[in-house]
This record gives sequence, structure tokens and C-alpha cells, in this order.
Amino acid sequence: MARFDCDVLVVGAGPAGSVAAYRLAEAGCRVILIDAGSFPREKACGGGVQQRALSHIPVDARRLFKSSLRKTDFSFALGNRFSKASRLPLVYGVLRTEFDEFLLRAAADMGVEVREETRLTGATLQAGGAFAETTAGDIRARYIVGAEGANSVVSRLLNSRDNFFWQVALYCEIPLPRALEGTMSQESMRVDLGTLPAGYAWLFPKGETVNAGVGGPLAMARNLGSYFRAFLRAERLLGNSAAAPRISGHLLPTMTERTMVAATSALLVGDAAGLVEPLTGEGISHACESGELAARAILKHFGKPELAAIYGRIVRDGMGTELHWGRRLLSFTIAFPRLFYRLLHRNDAAWRCFCDVLGGHRDFATLWRVVAGRASLLGGPLDAFLRHMERRRLRSPGGLQLDAMPPG
Repeated sequence: MARFDCDVLVVGAGPAGSVAAYRLAEAGCRVILIDAGSFPREKACGGGVQQRALSHIPVDARRLFKSSLRKTDFSFALGNRFSKASRLPLVYGVLRTEFDEFLLRAAADMGVEVREETRLTGATLQAGGAFAETTAGDIRARYIVGAEGANSVVSRLLNSRDNFFWQVALYCEIPLPRALEGTMSQESMRVDLGTLPAGYAWLFPKGETVNAGVGGPLAMARNLGSYFRAFLRAERLLGNSAAAPRISGHLLPTMTERTMVAATSALLVGDAAGLVEPLTGEGISHACESGELAARAILKHFGKPELAAIYGRIVRDGMGTELHWGRRLLSFTIAFPRLFYRLLHRNDAAWRCFCDVLGGHRDFATLWRVVAGRASLLGGPLDAFLRHMERRRLRSPGGLQLDAMPPG
């Protein structure tokens, strides 16, 4: 390949792409960062930044935090409530319009060439570099980093859709009704479990607004819309006189043993790599971490044929292991929803471990052992049983019977 327009082309200016671009430019790389949108832009997301993500964000984003959530009010099937608290905040509420633009501008200030309203339409990967076709012209780069999320063009060069485990979520930002301003704490989030055979609903207060959402495996997609409305009514956020909120949908991919995260001159980060944590559906933590890891791998192995294999191994041994145990825990919650609810309610060790995982102090393997107890020693037979129960429950008409509504 003849002349390069840049060392690295980063496609997608969400947290994963902006962190990768920032770290590469910080080390002296010529970086072009493109995104199909114009910033600030809306992004379908819960807007919850977990404590463990902070160590992977290269700039101080604390001024963007709208809330600091260390308490959780749980319910089961919209009833049977209880509350739990953590010593440290579990989640910080942000508006993705502000958060994403902040990281993007930080990358630009570090020397990244940012091209907004530029969509990747195709790419060719070769041993000597990547050739990208965009709506604003062609770009030749030594490496391309795919960071465009669940519908990544770069990811499709490496993976089929079947290479991921898919979930889906619906979200909206709602102005906090005056009647609830005094009752909704800026330290407490709401989580409802057990209404559907799989999935959950949440509320994240963010000052003058509250982020509301529901999510679960793709098999639950047809019921999520009606579940969402039932949840909003139960929380007094959707009444006869209230304007209907604008709901957005978003696919949530999690990597499997088939997922490829790097090949030749391309690396995937964030949702494009399937790094959504399956138990909570959170993706920002792994997005920022993978952006850092991709930049570090490129800088250390620039021009070396082993780069793709090394990055793939780092991702799979680290975040991939966490996703594996998170996936096991998701199967457990689907197979035994009431048991999981009771563990959160009555087992302080399980709750403390869960908080430590969100804070980055413990891992999902430890949480699995605490939740499953002695049954965790059964290994493969337990996994097979949980997957059998998961398939059975996802095929069943159990839970709240709701009318169909397509996601998004």
C-alpha cells in the first residue's frame, strides 16, 4: 500500500473510539476519528457510568456527573420492594449528549483529526494497511479501529451476526415531574426484576431528568415496550395527562467463543467487539478499557504481524473472561429469578460482592461463586442445566402478558 493518510483511522466517536484516539494521539500517532453523527448527538443508553470505568477515562469527567447513585431500590414484578446501599457510588448518571462530546473534544485537543458527519461505507483489510471508503472520501490507514457500536461496519468484516449473544434495550430521558422532585433521591436508582422471564427495568435520576429503561435477551424484545409502559405507570412517570416520552432502542451484543476482535489491520473495541456486560447490560466500562488496550497494543506492536493475535488474547483473557462469568450469572437469574432476588435482599455477602464488582475491586467469577454457592463446584453439568432452564423460560409465556411492540 503506498501512502497513508494516517497511522490509525478510528471509526465511531463514542467512549471506546474517543479513548482509543486520545491515547494514540497522546503517544504521537497521526489519528483520524470519523463518526456518522454531528456532536452533540443523542445516544440510546442508560447513561450510567460505573465506578470501575473511571480508571480508564483519560480526562476528568466528574463535572458531567448529574447524580451519584449508591443506593438501589429493588422490586420483584413491580412489587415487594426493598432497598440496599453501598458505601461508595455504584453508578454516576451522565447525559450521553454531554459525555460523548466531552470525550470527543478531549481527543481533538490532543491532536486527533475529527471528521463528523462522515460515515464508513466499506473497508478493505490488507497485511500492509486498511483502505476505508467513507461518505467524505477514501482514507488509507495503517490500522483501523472499529468503534461504531452494535451495527459496526468494521465488525461485519470479521464476524457474522451469530458470533454474538444479543440483548435489546429501550430507553428514554424524562423531565422529572414536579410531584416526584421531593421523593426521588439523587442517590438512589430503581431496578425491577422478575416481571418478565428475563430482563429488568430501571430508573437513573439525573438532576432535572430521569433515565428510564428496560432491557433483556432478544427473545423478550416483543414484550419490552408494554413492560416499559407498565413500569413507567407504576413509577408515576406515565399518566393520562403526561406527554408520551420519546423512546429509543438499542441492540446490546456480547462476545462469544466465536467472536473475532482483531484481524490483519483491524481492531474492534466497545460494542463493536461485543463487550457489553450481559448481566447488567452496561457497556461504557469495557468500552473505555478496550479503547485503552487497543491503543496500547498498537503502540507496542506497530507494524508487527503479531498485533492482532496479541490484542485478541488480551481481550479474551481479560474482559472476555469477565463476560463469560457474567453470562453464567445471567443464565442463573433467568433460571432462578426469585432466588436471585432473595440473594440480593437477604445475603449481605452477595450484595457486597456485587457492589465490589461494579467498583472494579472484585470480578464476576467471585460473584458467581458467592451466588451459586456449593453448586458452583458442579461446573459443566450446572452450566448445561442453567442453559436448559434459560431456553425453557425464554420460550415460555410466563411473566407479564403484554402486547407486542417492536424495539426501537
